[in-house]
Amino acid sequence: MVDPQGYVTNWNSGAQRITGYAAEEIVGQHCSRFYAEEDQAAGEPVRVLETGAREGRYGPEGWRVCKGGRRFWANVVIDPIRAEDGRLIGFAKVIRDITEQREAQLALEEAQGRLLRAQKMEAVGQLTGGIAHDFNNLLQAVSANLDMAHITATRGDRKRTLQLLEDAQRTMGRGARLTGQLLAFSRRQIQQPERVFVSDLLAETGELIRRALGETIAFEMHAEAVYIDPAQFEAAILNLILNARDAMPRGGTLTIGMSNVSLTIKEAAALNGIAPGDMCAST
Repeated sequence: MVDPQGYVTNWNSGAQRITGYAAEEIVGQHCSRFYAEEDQAAGEPVRVLETGAREGRYGPEGWRVCKGGRRFWANVVIDPIRAEDGRLIGFAKVIRDITEQREAQLALEEAQGRLLRAQKMEAVGQLTGGIAHDFNNLLQAVSANLDMAHITATRGDRKRTLQLLEDAQRTMGRGARLTGQLLAFSRRQIQQPERVFVSDLLAETGELIRRALGETIAFEMHAEAVYIDPAQFEAAILNLILNARDAMPRGGTLTIGMSNVSLTIKEAAALNGIAPGDMCAST
């Protein structure tokens, strides 16, 4: 128990067991002595009492300090105590040492994070292998066209030579687009928004999407012409595809919808302060 200013007025055996302090060492002392130094400097003890007095029962968690300086993670429940006339006369504080529970939860979250990262790395590894295969095919096509162009040029077949060079250029263009997708996926490309038909864009990326999804997941896209950066959009789609693949280990269908919307000021404010205006919405 503490008075309205935070000075300890009652100290039970449970508090002694958790903190190591006997009642004669603590009664009359301010409760801030159990807070970590950084929390004391930030005014946390006063804030906690003010919140409890204003809102009623209050249950924050944070570091507390035992006798000897050992820290423990505490769950604290604060109940204001009032006289019949409503006047605040003190607080009842219940403190629980939940250090072990917190460490177990953090360990579980870390293990889940490592598992997710491992799954992502596996998916990215498979995707990278497919891309390497695509690049190899592109290089072989360019090399073959250039070799043939060299032969036809020596024979004086100008028309066939130009045709072969144009084929090589088109193949190099496909390689440049694939490189753009990889740069966007790694966040290394400057955004260049333009109005595009998503279906046409995805048709060019179809092989990449199929490799990322695998054979057990079908892909559907319903979209109109939208104003986006094509490379950044492809990166977002690839991220979504990798997440969907992890979420559907037994296979399924990934369906994406996209359309243009115009947000009013009120609608934008409800979406975490996004600026109003024309937007591209996806589902």
